Amino acid sequence: MNTDHVYTTHKLPADQEQVCTILPFPKLSRFKTENCDLHSVSVVIPIFNEADNLAEMATQTYSALLGTGRDFEVIFVDDGSTDQSSQIIAELIDSHRWLRSIRLTHNLGQTAAMDAGIQASTGDYVVTLDGDLQNDPADIPAMLRRLDDGYDIVLGWRKNRHDNWLRKQASKTANWLVRRVTGTAANDMGCTLKAMNRSIAGRLELCGDMHRFIPVLADHLGAKSFEIKVNHRPRTQGESKYGFERIPRVLQDLVTLAALKHRANPMRFFGGWSLTFFAACLGLAIASVACVLMGWSLLVAGGLALFAMVMAVGSIQLIGVGVLAELSLRNSSISRTLQASRVQSQQGLSLDRRRVATEEETPPKDKAFASFSA
Repeated sequence: MNTDHVYTTHKLPADQEQVCTILPFPKLSRFKTENCDLHSVSVVIPIFNEADNLAEMATQTYSALLGTGRDFEVIFVDDGSTDQSSQIIAELIDSHRWLRSIRLTHNLGQTAAMDAGIQASTGDYVVTLDGDLQNDPADIPAMLRRLDDGYDIVLGWRKNRHDNWLRKQASKTANWLVRRVTGTAANDMGCTLKAMNRSIAGRLELCGDMHRFIPVLADHLGAKSFEIKVNHRPRTQGESKYGFERIPRVLQDLVTLAALKHRANPMRFFGGWSLTFFAACLGLAIASVACVLMGWSLLVAGGLALFAMVMAVGSIQLIGVGVLAELSLRNSSISRTLQASRVQSQQGLSLDRRRVATEEETPPKDKAFASFSA
């Protein structure tokens, strides 16, 4: 084990370790599985206007997973594409039994697409990667082996990025800032290529643009993490969906992450700051009265009194925010129900449904999967 890349070693609490875990699937009758204890894999790939890359992405992902001897599925999540992506995905599904798709009602962003794919997945391990072919699916087997070693999440580290200088510097700055604010020591927060146990993937609360902060969210869940260097390739087809307009959204989500450290008891967090503001209000009020009694400038006394009023208002607002946070914490299950309603349609068979269909069919219709036969 190369401990240079291990940046956190704490494990999940005993009472949470098995939450949402799917037991290993039984050995398949028609598919080669050398070790029946191998965990199944779901690969989630968000797609938005990547028609030129879909066929090659499916081929490379299949080739990477075929040699692992694991049962697997690949899920394309069409995030409201406006090109030919949906048609191409449908054609690929007709040819490949291991491929599934989800189409969202409209373009909701990569975070929503990734969350929809994770919630629809059925594998023991969940792998996420971009659909632009800059992530290399050939890195997936090494990440799965680290999960087998006992890690809860394995993060990709694009140490040698094939992007322009400005984008690389912006990424380095953002990673440094996130590490300073959150305390998570991952080198590359923005790499989409990640592999996770279902116990972690199923409990990630992805909203806004939080897919960039999965390492931080995993840390909040107490995950045992490992970071591995992965191949990063230049984009050869299609257009990049990322620009500098995302910076304000990232900063907003970063503030949210700083507050999430205290999500279990938000009133204590906001209440503590409220008491601090209230103490400052009292101190400024006393100083203002002292200025008047000692005959000092009324301008100074008035300024101190004004600041005291601001602190008083801030204290009241923080108490109100704490109450709202407590109410939101108790109603968080509603967000997942809303997310599920955004899925427009699904295509393809899940792993368990595919097993049943495969046992009933002789021979299997999927030519690509025939090479995976026992």
